[in-house]
Amino acid sequence: MLRVGLLVDDFNMSGWQAAIVDFILKDYNLSLCVVILNESDKKSSIRSSFVYRSLMKLDRLIFKIPNAAFSKVDKREELKNTQTITIKSLSKGFYSCLKEEDIKRVKGLELDLLIRFGFGILNGGVLNAAKYGVWSLHHGDSAINRGGPPAFWEVVKQEAVTGITLQRLSSDLDGGKVIGKSFIKTDSTSFTRNLDAALWAGVQLFSSKIDELATGRLKLEERTGLGFYSKPLYKNPGNAISTLIFLKFWLRRVKELYQNLFHPQQWSLAYKFKRDNGQEKSMFRYKLLTPPKNYDWADPFVIKHENKYHLFFEELNRSKGMGQISYMQFDNDGSLIPNSKSIVIKEDYHLSYPFVFSWKGKYYILPEAAESKKLFLYEAKDFPHQWIKKCCILEEELYDATLVNHENIWYLFATKKYHPSKSADQYLNIYYADNLLSNDWTGHPQNPIKSTVLGSRPAGGIFKYHNKLIRPAQIGAPKYGYGINFYEILKLTKTEFKEEFFDKIEPDFEEGILASHTFNSVNGLSVIDVQRRE
Repeated sequence: MLRVGLLVDDFNMSGWQAAIVDFILKDYNLSLCVVILNESDKKSSIRSSFVYRSLMKLDRLIFKIPNAAFSKVDKREELKNTQTITIKSLSKGFYSCLKEEDIKRVKGLELDLLIRFGFGILNGGVLNAAKYGVWSLHHGDSAINRGGPPAFWEVVKQEAVTGITLQRLSSDLDGGKVIGKSFIKTDSTSFTRNLDAALWAGVQLFSSKIDELATGRLKLEERTGLGFYSKPLYKNPGNAISTLIFLKFWLRRVKELYQNLFHPQQWSLAYKFKRDNGQEKSMFRYKLLTPPKNYDWADPFVIKHENKYHLFFEELNRSKGMGQISYMQFDNDGSLIPNSKSIVIKEDYHLSYPFVFSWKGKYYILPEAAESKKLFLYEAKDFPHQWIKKCCILEEELYDATLVNHENIWYLFATKKYHPSKSADQYLNIYYADNLLSNDWTGHPQNPIKSTVLGSRPAGGIFKYHNKLIRPAQIGAPKYGYGINFYEILKLTKTEFKEEFFDKIEPDFEEGILASHTFNSVNGLSVIDVQRRE
């Protein structure tokens, strides 16, 4: 059992810190042995300008977030039975240090790990007072963003992603050994919402890595290069810079609101047929299928049956906000059959991503139904128009579930939310079963196997290419469904998973295309979806 200690300034913690404490208290592989309370005066070493504070307060008022990660939570009651010792830290410039006798007290506790929630910017002997040192979250990608404020400059600079870094602290500010990283799509609409998303992502990152450490599964991030940091040390902006930042921010927001009101974004389908049964890889050759105004067509899947190609896709009426599974038919030469469009599956909840496949002479569809918090497998009663619910595979809120049968085992890839109000694009999970129709699927021990918006959420069926197993995945930034990464799956078992980048599609193949987030190809007919403005 891993012996853990907390370094805190107060029992009144931020919500994200309280969530990590709750995880430690509930995990039977972890033992919270001591709370080390800083009794020094709580004077912030970071001074914020009046304009910055005022405008951030305004942002929080406009974009109110219930149960925000930065809200205060009193943990005194939950920690009343945990040993508490008080230590007074010493200030040395920007750094906070402990006296030698206090460092000896901490070492005497024989802790495996110290977690820093307080005590400022720590330095000195305390960094090595526990077996695995002091772990701390930096709400930024330490390779490109050191300093603060957390998750702020990414919005200012309109960066595609905001990184979160878990590190073992060293004397180098935000430059300690990286334990792990996570990446969210930067929420460019609000400083407050971006910060909240980053803080909750940090909870999941910390929880995963500390559990991996306790169970002996931790693999440290591999550092490439020499580790130089050539970006500035970011600081809270002064009055003049804050004013300029927020003026530019709101001018941009007004422009975006105008565009979305008068020229809304619309998803369409595109296809290309090749007689050699190959995949069309030149995206500019695809032919567009545009839906009526106020409708979206997305998530195209194709299957061949009786010398015809059958295209299934999500059809969304934006005014109703409810998706259904629709259908079109192509002939054996890849030409669209006129008036073949119809609705094939409709429920009283949103449906999308109609993963269609055949197995042992039968046809199945596994549509996303995250709103129902269930994942139903449909079987064709009369292909392609009539479908019945065959079984409920999982009772979870899963997104874009994708199946593959590998070495006689069924594996299901899907993303899920680890916090109710946050992204469905970031955390990739795998489940497995020996039987396709099983309702007893087991979660992979490495879950979440991926923690980034840049290549987690499935973007089409897993396929073979030159004996390589290829997994399409969404590039979820700088906007939802921006592009598609393709990964080669190198290892897939009930206990291990490994993949590496193989190729990608970005929305640069035609002027006006904003995004493309699904790719499928069967026997020469390749299909994608594209987003443009109406």
